[in-house]
Amino acid sequence: MIERLHEKTAGRPLARLSAAIALGLVLMYGPAVAHAQQSTTTQDDTTAATGGAAQTNATPATGKSKHDKQKPTEMAAVQVIGVRASMESAISRKENADQIVDSVVAEDIGKLPDNNVAEALQRISGVQIDRNYGEGSSIAIRGLTQVRTEINGGDSFTANGGDTLSFEDVPAELLAGIDVYKNPSAEMIEGGIGGTVNLRTHMPFDFKGQKFAISAEDDYADLAKKNKPSASVLYSNRWHTSAGEFGLLVDLAYQKHAFRQDVISTEPFYAIQAGSGGAYANYPNYDGQTLEVPHGGGVGETVGERRRMGSVIALQWRPNNDLQLYAQAVRSDYHFQWNDYSYFAYTGTTPIVLDTSKPYAFGPSGNFLSGTFDGTGTLGADGNPDPNGATTAGIPVASNSSLTTRHSITTDYTWGASWNATNNLTLKTDFQYITAKTNTFRYILNTSSTTPYLYQDISGSLPVLKVDTAYTTNPANNTFGYLLDDKTNATGREFAWRADGEYTLGGDFFQSIKFGVRTTHRTAETEDSGYRFVYIGQPLSNYPASAAVIKTYGDFFHGNADTFGSTITPNPALLFDYVNSLSMFGENTPLSYPATGINNQGQNTYGGYGLITFGSQIGSIPYDGNIGIRAVHTKLSSDGALVNSLGETLPLNVGQSYNSFLPSLNLTFHLTDKLQWRFAASKALSRPTFDQLNPMLQLSTPDATTGVNAYTGTAGGNPYLKPMTAKQYDTSLEWYMSPSQLLYGGLFYKSVDGFVQTVTLEKPEIDQLGVLHNYAISSLVNGKNGVIKGAEAGYQTFFDFLPSPFDGLGVQANYTYVYSKAPSPDAYDTSGNPLLVPLEGLSKNSYNLILMYEKGPISARVAYNWRSQWVETTQGNGTGSLPIYDKAFGQVDASVTYHFTRDFSLTAAAVNLTNTKRATNFGLDTLPRDVQINDRMLSLKAQLSF
Repeated sequence: MIERLHEKTAGRPLARLSAAIALGLVLMYGPAVAHAQQSTTTQDDTTAATGGAAQTNATPATGKSKHDKQKPTEMAAVQVIGVRASMESAISRKENADQIVDSVVAEDIGKLPDNNVAEALQRISGVQIDRNYGEGSSIAIRGLTQVRTEINGGDSFTANGGDTLSFEDVPAELLAGIDVYKNPSAEMIEGGIGGTVNLRTHMPFDFKGQKFAISAEDDYADLAKKNKPSASVLYSNRWHTSAGEFGLLVDLAYQKHAFRQDVISTEPFYAIQAGSGGAYANYPNYDGQTLEVPHGGGVGETVGERRRMGSVIALQWRPNNDLQLYAQAVRSDYHFQWNDYSYFAYTGTTPIVLDTSKPYAFGPSGNFLSGTFDGTGTLGADGNPDPNGATTAGIPVASNSSLTTRHSITTDYTWGASWNATNNLTLKTDFQYITAKTNTFRYILNTSSTTPYLYQDISGSLPVLKVDTAYTTNPANNTFGYLLDDKTNATGREFAWRADGEYTLGGDFFQSIKFGVRTTHRTAETEDSGYRFVYIGQPLSNYPASAAVIKTYGDFFHGNADTFGSTITPNPALLFDYVNSLSMFGENTPLSYPATGINNQGQNTYGGYGLITFGSQIGSIPYDGNIGIRAVHTKLSSDGALVNSLGETLPLNVGQSYNSFLPSLNLTFHLTDKLQWRFAASKALSRPTFDQLNPMLQLSTPDATTGVNAYTGTAGGNPYLKPMTAKQYDTSLEWYMSPSQLLYGGLFYKSVDGFVQTVTLEKPEIDQLGVLHNYAISSLVNGKNGVIKGAEAGYQTFFDFLPSPFDGLGVQANYTYVYSKAPSPDAYDTSGNPLLVPLEGLSKNSYNLILMYEKGPISARVAYNWRSQWVETTQGNGTGSLPIYDKAFGQVDASVTYHFTRDFSLTAAAVNLTNTKRATNFGLDTLPRDVQINDRMLSLKAQLSF
């Protein structure tokens, strides 16, 4: 098939291929200044021009190579229906792409394999996801979170200080498919050293004619015990007129989900030398041993709702066979609200005292298992436990009620045209305008008390926590401690323009030349009040009896937990009556945005690229590929505030610019008509996020009592940060045994420069007396370099050879191994010693196993996703800089669809079918942190499409 293209060029292929590879290496290691960009995704031109959902870069059956692609106006409409068709479409996209890419394709209109974008992505090898209250929220590709997100090949972002789109914001029903590019070509827009994720929506010309689809869904969260509705509707049509062909599409989606999360926590462990002096070190029978003792424990119950609304409106006009124009608007509207109820007994860094008259136990390594605590020790002036200090009876307890809201809206307007200027030249252009805004609010109320004792047992799968409930639930023994409130307002705008062209050469070796330019102008404004702490310190009796309520945890962990029982907590009604509750506690000043909480960034880019596609053969082995380079100039400005040592606030403006050059090479060898080997090499960049560029700087002021200045400072970010860059190499062997059968394996290597790290710098600044001093300032810098490397393998097929009805069975399986040698995030133990930890969010091993069945009216799938231990954070709430590790985790999801007719179907689905518990620790299983459960989400969906 492919041989016919190259049979005339068999004479000098090796020299030409060697020259192409050599040029690629020269570009990779030549004198480049730094990095690059573009705006069309690397799908077929029709898909780029129309956002086309179902089209693939498939090689036509006539025997042409994939470089002899059809013109944009010649592509046939394709509709994917069913599990098998979805898998075959994804396989076809992978086989015929010019780069290394994996795809997820919707099984029908408004029906991705998973109802959440991030959770659909986790089925792709190399992709690992993080969950937010039980739902997939963010991803890492091959261990890197620096991932570029696109909608239909163009920019898209959430206004939150970053430069990417939050996957939580987008209703999955709007999407026709998702492509994950792991090694780019020069025509792709720069911005993701981990990879690029392109979300594809439908366009009118994706369908042969009129199309109408509607769905209604009911979701039940079994822990929250609530039902919530979802719905979507799509209408598309195309008309032939004397002025050409017109197409209109309207796609609307609405989702609402309830959720709940239950957590039992163990507070950080501190090393105690038993018998070393002081009541806090009194552990009879363990004298001389080093023991690890937790400073308390607590519980948390979070309940909330997510609401998503999304819309796509698209117009296409084809006046003739050579010209196509289009306009599209994509909008996502996401509202997220949750209430948190937490209760904890915790001494902080203050030593905790064991009641030695009660039973207690430690493990063989000195790790605490169980015991009763009844007091606290004293800290010395140096911040360490004082063996001669007094002991205070009782353990502090506190209860928090909080309300958090986030509302994000992103609207993307795109319009453009594609023109077949001649038989050899295709020109395209488009304009894009994006607006985004996010508002967040958080309000916390606290009550506090003291319990005569705390019993703690962490030896089992669920920790046990007990306090003197009769004492702690007596209103007379409780006070309102404090309130915290915070609000932020973030906005972003971008205007982008691009122009692209492709000239078909028709030569023996060089096939075509692609070229283009792109410019963007983006602004970001952030206003943050910062957390305001208001001390209350008044007994409950000073306020109405309704100000506090008794909270019960009867169904906590589905009734399987043995924790505090009933607690006193601030009435959640106060959280929703914000202004009046503030007034009740004596705070009448509304939140405002201080100068240090306001920062603005501007980013202009000016880029261009050139790319040559080529093809020939070595002996009987055809090959094709592309080589190119992308160049981009980036100009940045950052506005913020400087607070000097006198406490004066001064405006601060910083600008910088840099040039980037990003070469790329992609090669595919067609070893047989079903077996192909790929090699890719490229240079990529990820720019600093806007919040990392915040120029705010606050210097210390003299001590009010002594007049001494400590000469320290705090920076909001670093406006001089440069992009992270990566030289990356991929190779893969892919065996396409049939349209629905694929076996593949690949290796990858990334050399990453300029990881962003937090360090303490000595920076000369003027003090209050006009004297120059070196201030110790905590700031972000481009730090050390690192390496990420690994392997991927996968297999997918339907077992057509089995006898009926088992010939409907199929399987998808993939495995990823990732090794990293990268700068450690800032992490310290409770003694202040630095710790070496892996990249946050990186699991060394992960795999997917999906069993499928499709025959007759029935389609079903059961999917299992597993990943090994990973570092969740080194900046946890209440844990200082201790690293918190998520233990290995796997989750089962399932769905079954019955097609009553060709047009109507019902789907029952379950997420987290086995109700899996998640657990974290402080690096060892003997040092547990959290045990957590989330909802098992059950849904029933009716879908009508004709």
